[in-house]
Amino acid sequence: MVRSLQNLQSELNELTQKTSLLATELYHQYENYCEILGKSAQKQLILAVYQVCTQIYPEAFLKLPLGQREALQENLRQISQTLIAQLRSTLDHPQDLPPQNTIEPFDGANAPPLAHLSTPDAVLLWGKQREQAITEALDKVSEEVNQLLQQFQVIPRQIPSKLLEIALKSGDNDSSSAKAANILDLLLEASEDEDEEDDRFAQEERSLTKITAIHLRRSEIEFNDAHLIQSAKKTHQILHKLSQLRQHYHRNQQENAIATAEAAWRSSWREEE
Repeated sequence: MVRSLQNLQSELNELTQKTSLLATELYHQYENYCEILGKSAQKQLILAVYQVCTQIYPEAFLKLPLGQREALQENLRQISQTLIAQLRSTLDHPQDLPPQNTIEPFDGANAPPLAHLSTPDAVLLWGKQREQAITEALDKVSEEVNQLLQQFQVIPRQIPSKLLEIALKSGDNDSSSAKAANILDLLLEASEDEDEEDDRFAQEERSLTKITAIHLRRSEIEFNDAHLIQSAKKTHQILHKLSQLRQHYHRNQQENAIATAEAAWRSSWREEE
C-alpha cells in the first residue's frame, strides 16, 4: 500500500537533510584526501625521476653538465610543487552539474560546501567528477615531467608526445613491468620499408625499442602511503552511504509519483448516477 503524500514528503525532507550532511562530509574528506595525496605524490614523483635518471638512463643523465643537472632538478621541484595546487583545484568547481540535479544555492560566503546539491545522484556525480579530475591532474603532471626529461635528453626525444599521452591514459589498465613505482615501460615498434623496383613484396623490418617514462598512478601512490590508504577508505565509505541513500531516494520518488497519480485520479473521477 502506497503511503500518504504527507508521509512521503516528510521522508523526502529527511533524505534531503541526510544528503546535505553527507555532501558536506564528502567535500571535506576530498579536501583531506587531496592534501595527503599531493604531498605523497610530490615525494614519489621526485623518487620516480631519481630512478629514471640514476637506474634506468644513468648514461644520459651523466652526459649533462652540472649546470643542466641543476636546472633539471630545479624544474622538477617547480613542477612537483604545482601538483598540490592542481589537486586542490579539483574541488574549486562543484557547480558543474546538470541543472535538474540542483536547487538554488545558498546566499552568502558562509554557504556549506555543495549546499546547492539536493539529491544523492547529484552528489555522487560530483564525486565521480572529482575522481576523474584527480586522475587528470596526475596525468598532466606526468606529461610535464616527461617533456622535461625529453628536453634534457634523459628520455629519448624521438618519442612522439602524442604517443606518451596515449600511453599514460591507457597505462592504468596495463600491467607495468617497471621495477619502481610510478614508472611506465613502453615497447615501441619501429618499422622500415625497403622498397625495391619491380618487387611486389617489399620486405619490412621491425624492431622493438624499450622506453621508460614517468606515470603517476593513484593506486601505486596509495599503496606506498598508509595515511593515504586510510583517507581513501573514508572517502569510499561516504560514497557507499550515498549509494544506499540514493536507493531510498528513488523509492520515495516512485511512491510519490504513484500517490500523486492516485490522488489525481480520485479528484477527477465521477461516479455515474
